[in-house]
Amino acid sequence: MTFGPIALIMPQYEDFPNYWLKAFDQGTTTPLSIATDSTGGTLASKIEIDSAGFPITAGSARFIPFIEGDYDLWLIPTAAEADANDTTNGIQMADDLNTVTTVATQWGLWDSGNEYNIPDIVKGSDDAYYRSIADTNQGNDPTSSAVNWEKIQLGRVWNAAVTYSKTAGDSAYGSNGLLFYSLTDTNLNNDPISDTTNWQSADAPRHAVAAGTADALTAVFNPVLTGLDNAQEVRVRALLANATTTPTFSPDGQTAKTIVKNGGQALVAGDIFGVDHELILRFNSSNDQWELLNPTVTIPVPEFSDSFTDSVEQSITSGGGLTIAHGLGGLPILRQAEILCKTAEFGYSIGDILDITAYGDSFANGVSINPDATNLNIRFGTATNVFILLNKSTGAAAALTNANWKLTMRAWI
Repeated sequence: MTFGPIALIMPQYEDFPNYWLKAFDQGTTTPLSIATDSTGGTLASKIEIDSAGFPITAGSARFIPFIEGDYDLWLIPTAAEADANDTTNGIQMADDLNTVTTVATQWGLWDSGNEYNIPDIVKGSDDAYYRSIADTNQGNDPTSSAVNWEKIQLGRVWNAAVTYSKTAGDSAYGSNGLLFYSLTDTNLNNDPISDTTNWQSADAPRHAVAAGTADALTAVFNPVLTGLDNAQEVRVRALLANATTTPTFSPDGQTAKTIVKNGGQALVAGDIFGVDHELILRFNSSNDQWELLNPTVTIPVPEFSDSFTDSVEQSITSGGGLTIAHGLGGLPILRQAEILCKTAEFGYSIGDILDITAYGDSFANGVSINPDATNLNIRFGTATNVFILLNKSTGAAAALTNANWKLTMRAWI
């Protein structure tokens, strides 16, 4: 309960000795208790006026009466009439008054007995500051009454003579009006607008150098992450490559959560490349995991279950065909045709190899390769010289002699 001193209407009641002071709920004869102090620890239903016109307690000690809320005030001649709430012979001293409250002290500790108005500012029990967003704001604790108070954040303005500390969570506003967080503990005379080594803009994602182990990363941020919001994004400079598929990340001592990629897929070893890999991590509250947005890019290497290499050097015959069994048990997904020089010509030496897998033209030069699940079906062009390529030395056209070359085939599945 919040009690304030009664407005006595006149300095003393000296013309009404031995009368009784009585308070009623406004507009009624419903009695209200009167307190002997602001705490409301001692209550009385009526207060006697002494011969000098002062309110007195039952022990005849003079005091200032206190009351709570709206009230009417009466002087009643006898105790019996006061006890009976009988105002017939009484004198009404006040009609619909309100408790006189203490004037609020700006920036001071919140006091439940004070009445605050827009835009009064107080300090709450949590050491934070609050601004009143309501008038006649009394008895509403700012730490728990959001409809009456708004929390305000006070900031420091950067001063070249002040040493700022990351460990202490120091921040300061630059001359451009933006907020910056200290990244070091002995941050002195470093202008946050131009110094990105010692300061980080509050608008930028939090950044820290990773600690912990390769598969259990930790980091300390400034400002500290006190909770994880969905899509919360941080940047971490890695120290080691991950060795497992389920590395975890724990910022600022929070519960370690698994790091994934590509919408929840498990990492592979090396997705965190290693030292100085700048990791971009975004928290996904739906699956309670950290999503790595920039895993190491790996180019998949085709994997083949089996391969075939023709051990027989095949003769090249204009218009001729070959059926070469590959024994792979299925349709090859990759084929390669090569011709091997057996007699030197056009700058080529014995043993030189030319790749002619995709060679063919409209003059019936070249070779076609038609694979099936059992064989490589070969058809040579009908031209006299099946292959017209380039002179090895000059680059001029060279109509290779069929008998000087042999065909070899390879295939993979």
